[in-house]
Order: sequence, then structure tokens, then C-alpha cells
Amino acid sequence: MGMVRTRSGGGISTSKGSVVKFQDAKQFKDFKICVDALVVDSELPAFEKLKYYELCCSQKMFLHGHLIQGLGSKLVVAMICKTANIAAAIKSLSLVPSLQDLKRWDITLKSFEDLGMGVGFLRARIDKLVEISRKYETVNESWYAIFEHVEEKTRALKKEVSTMDALAESIAGLKASIESVEDEMDAIKEEMKDIDTEYFEAAAAPW
Repeated sequence: MGMVRTRSGGGISTSKGSVVKFQDAKQFKDFKICVDALVVDSELPAFEKLKYYELCCSQKMFLHGHLIQGLGSKLVVAMICKTANIAAAIKSLSLVPSLQDLKRWDITLKSFEDLGMGVGFLRARIDKLVEISRKYETVNESWYAIFEHVEEKTRALKKEVSTMDALAESIAGLKASIESVEDEMDAIKEEMKDIDTEYFEAAAAPW
């Protein structure tokens, strides 16, 4: 048995009870977030608390269960809210984070992890998304390089076909070049679609 402090009305009250364990939270209504013996549920907006509950369930533990002692409830609540928001952003299929976003989130989570927050699984997901994003950028750069090459070649071919003597030969060469380039660009577009699908599947995958 231990002492668990809870908020009562506008103040803080102390009541006797067992130390809060994650196994005791069979459902959301039983989920209590305890920091330094203070139950801080009322400090979290409903969305953040629900999202945090889902994250804890996915890992079968309180993510804040091994935080360094003495951080204070306000800091821990802020960390929990930020963790929940980052997790929601990762999962959001309406948002395609930039590499800068992903790196910024990882820096934030790394600082939480250094304080004992169990967010390694979120950082692992970010690492995967960074890897896919870099692959996408590489393919995208290749597409633009081919596009610029096509533009340059098209300008050169247009100059060649400006004379009547070279018209027939240039048209045939231009047609063959355009068909070849179109095939290359179609292949790259398909690869980019596959990477998009891979990104969204990785972002939306279960924890």
C-alpha cells in the first residue's frame, strides 16, 4: 500500500491506495498518470491523455515509468503532451513531414529519452521515415536531372530541325529521344508512387 495524491476540487488531497501500476489499467477509465505520487490526469487535455494511453498500451507500460526523479509534475506533463502530439503527427496521413520536421521531433524525443522517457519505439519509427524520405529525395533529384536533360536536348533538337535539309532525320531522332525519355520518366514516377505507398504504410503501421 502507498500514498497517492489526487486533485480534489481546486486543491490537492492525499488518499491511501496501492501504487499505480500499468497492469491495473484494464481500460481507459482506469488509466491514471502518477508523477511524484501526484495523479496529474486533470492537467492533460483529453486528446493527449487518450493518445498517451494508446501509446502506453502499445508498449504495455507507462512510458514515464522510469523518468529521473524530481523533474516535477509540470515538466512531466509537458513531456507527455509533446510525446502524444509527435506520435499523432507521425501517424497523420494528412501530413507528410519534411526531413526537418522528422529530425526536430527526434531531437525532442532524444532529450526525453535521456531523462528516462520510454520513447525509443517512436524514435525507431522516425528513423524509418527519415530513411524513406531520403530515398524519395534521391529519386526526386534524379527525376529533375532527367527533366533538365530533356529540356536541354529538346532545345538542341529544335535548332537542328530549323533547317529543311535536316528536318526528316531530326524528327525521327526527336521522336525516338522523346519516347525513350518518356519511358524513363514513367519508370521513375512509378518508383516515386511506390515510395509514397511505403512511407504512408510505415507511418500508419501499428506500434
